[in-house]
Amino acid sequence: MWLIWYILITGSIFLHICHADNSIPTYQINSLQALYASTDGDNWNWNGLSGHWNFTNLNVNPCLDEWQGLNCNNNCTINPTSNCYITEINLNTYNLDGTLPLDLLNLTELIILSMPNNKIHASSIFLDDMVTLTNLETINFSDNFLSGSISTNIINLYNLKYYIMTNNHMGSSLPSNIAEMYLLQELQLGNNHMSGTIPNMTFNT
Repeated sequence: MWLIWYILITGSIFLHICHADNSIPTYQINSLQALYASTDGDNWNWNGLSGHWNFTNLNVNPCLDEWQGLNCNNNCTINPTSNCYITEINLNTYNLDGTLPLDLLNLTELIILSMPNNKIHASSIFLDDMVTLTNLETINFSDNFLSGSISTNIINLYNLKYYIMTNNHMGSSLPSNIAEMYLLQELQLGNNHMSGTIPNMTFNT
């Protein structure tokens, strides 16, 4: 009798521990997988042998598995009952070749979105809709093949501090309301196809 109760008690404890493990929402995994697929992930240039993105494990957690180019919310590693969310994508010179999927716009907790020195194309639809990622503080797509224009809705990125788009194929003119982005510290748009005047801006330092 005592043995049965011991098994039941220890079994319930074991189940409780299992369910307390950190998890990451499925839509976050799906967004990363869409990015991997749309930019020829099988041919990315990895730094070292560990942390490669691998979607074969259904229970994968990129935050706990320390995938390259990613950072997550602090609670993910501090609190064992907390959900994990991607807060940073930084894939500098990884040989990304392709387009940016709209699925990335589901990563609403992103603070840093940085993919310089790649071969990325992006439609104006993505650039326009990127303003829904209102937690972004850094956007860096320098040295790619991005085209389109900067939307007047960029003002909605009210946390933005660094906007770096040098060496692309961006066109049109700089929206005047970008001067109202008072947290902006750095704006780099050189070597594009833009025209017009530069608004009078005061950068926060």
